[in-house]
Amino acid sequence: MQHLKNFNWKKFLLQGVLPCLLAVAVGFISRYQLELSDGVTESFLQLQWPLYAPLNALTAFCLTLILFALLGKWSRATGISGAVFTIIALINYYTRDLHGSALMPQDILNLGTAAEVMGSYTLKITQDVVKIALLYLPILAIAFVQARLVKGAPKRASWKARGVRAAGSALGVFLVMFFGYFGPVTIKPKTTYGWAWQNTYYTYGYLAGTIEATSLMADPVIEPEALRCAGAAGGRRALPHLLGGAADGLCRQCGRAERPDADPAARPGRFL
Repeated sequence: MQHLKNFNWKKFLLQGVLPCLLAVAVGFISRYQLELSDGVTESFLQLQWPLYAPLNALTAFCLTLILFALLGKWSRATGISGAVFTIIALINYYTRDLHGSALMPQDILNLGTAAEVMGSYTLKITQDVVKIALLYLPILAIAFVQARLVKGAPKRASWKARGVRAAGSALGVFLVMFFGYFGPVTIKPKTTYGWAWQNTYYTYGYLAGTIEATSLMADPVIEPEALRCAGAAGGRRALPHLLGGAADGLCRQCGRAERPDADPAARPGRFL
């Protein structure tokens, strides 16, 4: 009890809690930059509240937590994470404008090819591009405020403080990922990806859609249940059949019947 009375609550709130809340606010700014780069309409932006907009903001905040655990300063973590998401938003805007789809995890593997052909395109500076870039200014202002709040703090934290910082940051990232995406009961439905990427990205947000796309990279082929190959063993997904099927009714991937009446065993006389 005596320890609680001697605890400097004012210092804790001004140098610990307030910079953290300001970093969360930056997460909302980064989330809006990404949605703006994705061409999300105002109606979809409203539909993302009250669940998916905060989830995307907290997902962006996870990067700030990781940087804070490594760097030890909220101002640096906020400024760097804000810059990262600003750059991603700008790249995503031009990717969608030139390629017709959002910047996805698998596109990172093709950065070399993209850089080679980028010279043949003309990148227009539109109103959305200017808005995305200008939204980094309030992030810089928040980082400056964070730096001023901890002006009198020790330059180097103790090992105990570093351990608490790392554990707290790891716990924060875990809670967002577990309850947001990967736990038994999650805020965002686990499987929302279909043929059109817009459905997931517009409804649940860019970062939420990116996390699902990342988790699907190990099993990238997604198709309706009715179109799954009849010969896929062990429940594995095969390439979807062409609409209408082959002329002989046989799957071009596994050679088995797409339609019951095309099964040779069902109609042996016809194939003699």
